[in-house]
Amino acid sequence: MQKNSRLGHLVAHARVLNRLDQILTSVLDPNLSCHCQVAEFKNRCLILACSNATFATRIRMISPQLLDSFREEGDFGIERIDIRIAPDNRPQPEVRKKRTLTAS
Repeated sequence: MQKNSRLGHLVAHARVLNRLDQILTSVLDPNLSCHCQVAEFKNRCLILACSNATFATRIRMISPQLLDSFREEGDFGIERIDIRIAPDNRPQPEVRKKRTLTAS
C-alpha cells in the first residue's frame, strides 16, 4: 500500500509541475517562454530552468511580476523563484530535412 501512496504523491507533484509550467508559458512572451520551463517546486521555491544566461537574466528581472502572476492563477504557496541554466528538454517539433533529387 505504501508504494501506491508514493506513486500517488509523485503523480500529484507532476500535475502541479505541469500546471505551473502551463502558467509560466501563458504569462511569458512566446520568444522567452520557449527558453524557460518549470524544473521543480519544493520548499515554497519555484525553480525555473533557462536555456542560457541571457534568458535567465531576463527572467530574474521579471521574477516579481511572475510571482504575482502565479499568485493570481492559484494558491501554490510560491514564496520565491530560483533560476538555473540548463538545456531545454521539452519535446521539439520534428523538422524534416529537404532531400534533393539527383539527375540520375
